[in-house]
Amino acid sequence: MRAMLACHSLIRSTAIEMAGKVYDEIMRDDALYKEWKTAYPALDRQIVETRFIEMMWPWLIEPARATLTSMLHEKEESPLRNEIARALIDDNQFRAARARARARWRRKYGFGNGRRP
Repeated sequence: MRAMLACHSLIRSTAIEMAGKVYDEIMRDDALYKEWKTAYPALDRQIVETRFIEMMWPWLIEPARATLTSMLHEKEESPLRNEIARALIDDNQFRAARARARARWRRKYGFGNGRRP
């Protein structure tokens, strides 16, 4: 399962930032926030947010890669352009390991041939 979480630090930080934005958007709905508070009654809002982000960011690794890739296609030169390109290239080996780990997990738990649904 650990291989599913391995990624380049820039991609990880982007995924964590995206998870924070998802949290903000979802928790605008008071009913959803009440459900989280019911599930974790002793936790304050900051801890609930931290737990949500910890749970959500691994699911946003590929969207984070896509976001960074789209930044490479912007017309304006960015000082981060080379850093983003290097992060995406370096992450490819992690990406292959994540795919293998995901396929093993899916086979183990009976989700078919390892392909996404």
